Amino acid sequence: MIFATDLDRTLIFSKRALSEFHQSEEDLIEVERTKLHRSYMSKLSYQLIKELNTKITIIPITTRTFDQYNRLAVPFFNKRESHYVTSNGAVVIKNGKRDTEWDQILLEKMSQFPYPFSSVNQLLLTYENQNVIDVQRLEHLYFCLTFKKANDIDLIVTILAEIEAMGWEHYTHRNKIYVIPPFLQKGNAIKYIKQKTRETISWAAGDSRMDYSFLSLSERSFVPRHGELALHMDESSRWIKTKTSGLKAAEEILLTIYKEVFLGSSLAEAINLQVRNKEVLNANINTKVKTKVSIVGKKGDNSRQKKSE
Repeated sequence: MIFATDLDRTLIFSKRALSEFHQSEEDLIEVERTKLHRSYMSKLSYQLIKELNTKITIIPITTRTFDQYNRLAVPFFNKRESHYVTSNGAVVIKNGKRDTEWDQILLEKMSQFPYPFSSVNQLLLTYENQNVIDVQRLEHLYFCLTFKKANDIDLIVTILAEIEAMGWEHYTHRNKIYVIPPFLQKGNAIKYIKQKTRETISWAAGDSRMDYSFLSLSERSFVPRHGELALHMDESSRWIKTKTSGLKAAEEILLTIYKEVFLGSSLAEAINLQVRNKEVLNANINTKVKTKVSIVGKKGDNSRQKKSE
């Protein structure tokens, strides 16, 4: 059984994200520390993942680059004995080594694409030379853009329209825009891993549009209430929006999976059903009590009325 999960703003949260959710750094576990970046998990989330990792296959799938991923100090994301995916699906790591077969698949797809990396690179170079954008070139497969004048909407619209005309896609993440060929998706990477391992993707979790491709492959997908995907999704038995946001949403997701893994899905559902039935029973009892009180009150009123007559 596979649990495929995004990381940032799904299970781990930066210092900036914590301030959004009015969460202090106290009682949290720091999982990343550099001069510029710090990220955290709640103690409960950390412990739950540690326990789940003994029973199921956890596959992190992140937009972080390989180097950014390896800044994370989360030892039970077993980096030497399992898979993980970085760079939005551009890099698949297996048993601590880069999967060169996957590299070859992507290079072949790029070579067959009508407007390959070099074509889009040429377009972006034009604007880069005009000193209006900064361009990160990643894995010779995709780009990350930062506009120097973020309020120049006309320029942004013009550049993105040219990118779309080449058949490439773009995703906005805060002040950055990722420019990605349509075949470079997290979902394609996890589909490749699934074919190799022959395991079922039982659960998945992610917060952004860039996560949709792999969430759609899972038997059950969790979307944090604070994520952009939550604004556009319809809830069902397969697509579950958390009741909470931020660190609590991560705990809610992991607790749900923990119950199903360690208690069994049927037992977990039975417990949930028992709780729901108890709530209904209490509601019915309260209703009956109120009704009896109302009837008694009416009888009392009637008897008093007869005596007065």
